[in-house]
Amino acid sequence: MIDQDVFLKMVEKHSRAEKVSLDDVLFGEGLDIGSMRFTEMIMDIEEEYDLDIDVSTLNASIKTVGQLLSHLKTIGL
Repeated sequence: MIDQDVFLKMVEKHSRAEKVSLDDVLFGEGLDIGSMRFTEMIMDIEEEYDLDIDVSTLNASIKTVGQLLSHLKTIGL
């Protein structure tokens, strides 16, 4: 199972923020994580937890850090 603190640190690494919370918006005016950084972040998560994440399951309804974490938990992380 994914550890929330480890996950937040991974998001911080790929964002422009010093501190990230579950309510932060991933894209645009939020953490400003672009598509390249988002892809790199997903790759880091895959490497950390030795799994493959089907990026097609990461749809536009995922807007916040918390929503991404919840989604990853539903797919078995």
